[in-house]
Amino acid sequence: MRHHPTTWLYALLLAVRAALLFAPGYIHPDEFFQSAQPAASLLGGASPPVWEFGAARLRSWLPPLAMSSPLWLLRRAQPHPSSAALLCAARAVPCALSLVQDWAVLRVSASAGLRRRRALLLHASAWPTLTLAARPFANSLEASLLALALGALAPALGRGETTRRARASLGALGALGVYCRASFAAFFLPVALALLRPAAPPRAAAWRRALDVLAGAAPTALLAWAVDCRVYGGAPLDCLTPLNFVRYNSETANLAAHGLHPRWTHALVNLPLLSLPLVAAAGRELCSAWRVRPSANGRGGSLPPATRRLLQRCVAWPLVGLSLVPHQEPRFLLPLMVPIVLLYGWRIRGRRAILLWITWNVAGVLVFGFLHQAGLLPALAYLRMAAGLRTHPSVLPASASSHAFTRRTPAIAIFFHTYMPPPFLLGTDAASSNLDLHDLKVFLS
Repeated sequence: MRHHPTTWLYALLLAVRAALLFAPGYIHPDEFFQSAQPAASLLGGASPPVWEFGAARLRSWLPPLAMSSPLWLLRRAQPHPSSAALLCAARAVPCALSLVQDWAVLRVSASAGLRRRRALLLHASAWPTLTLAARPFANSLEASLLALALGALAPALGRGETTRRARASLGALGALGVYCRASFAAFFLPVALALLRPAAPPRAAAWRRALDVLAGAAPTALLAWAVDCRVYGGAPLDCLTPLNFVRYNSETANLAAHGLHPRWTHALVNLPLLSLPLVAAAGRELCSAWRVRPSANGRGGSLPPATRRLLQRCVAWPLVGLSLVPHQEPRFLLPLMVPIVLLYGWRIRGRRAILLWITWNVAGVLVFGFLHQAGLLPALAYLRMAAGLRTHPSVLPASASSHAFTRRTPAIAIFFHTYMPPPFLLGTDAASSNLDLHDLKVFLS
């Protein structure tokens, strides 16, 4: 049986995505400190708690526990796994969920009459897909949930009506996304409006459709709230983590501790950083007054009007909403990748455009997958090994066996001008208990 060449190329890109699970690039501390690190502290490891999951109660426990489930399974199967195994386990779930984004690109492309293989390869080869989307960020979970919503809604846009089950399911996705990160409300708003305002008759009353959405959203939100109340304890109203998140991020003084940026950073810096070729394609379309130029065979950019409006809103509305907050990072816009690829990916054609695409994304993978803060994670593995040698002086050369290499003398590692090291990668064995990590920035701040 012969396969289409794009099938083999997509399989190669999937292999690259899986191999990057072990890549040393450390994109941002939130990769671990909003997922594996708090989960490790809750599961009884030697890891200290994380401030967002402490008294501030800014984050729900449901997403990090779900994304870190392989860590629990790994520790059940192997009491003292290696640092490489812990790293892979922390990244496994978001990497698997990134396939949902690929599926959504295929699903929407097929329903809209686009060249689905081209769109799939563009999305699968983008550096944000290969790195950011496969890392345990809350933003990667946002991106997968939005993609799942778009993929589920795409066939209904052609029919002009959604079923009650579909509306309830999408309501559950919306609630889960908000508990993952409150900013998901901005990404999900166009989907919610599409559910409440069908494009064609028969039209159920808006309040009935809203009740269908609420029937799925309410139980999901109650479940996440119950999990938070169980873990955090205290008054139930204090455990409304999305509300706490919004309150915290509405104060400029709080955001100043994380860095303040101009309001135009998302539009002029972060979005081009994620995909300059697609932003350039969008610019060409804006210059042509939003006029769609179909390809020679009529399928290149001929999106149905309803689908085009939905995707445009899924890009424009969150971009404007998130730009109102002065703390802006590129990964906050990760959920925009699927709608941008569907809207403007058909314009990536011709030798120069394809060369730019390959160059930009290979550079992104090299920088964020292999170079950015890339010495820190291997350093933790080395320190764990060094602490293990200190714990067992009998394995050292005779000249090195002295009182300096005993359990009574713990190893001390000081980090400065680096990201915070995630202690969960040290494991919970005796070696890691003989190692103290210190972030000098904490003491100087």
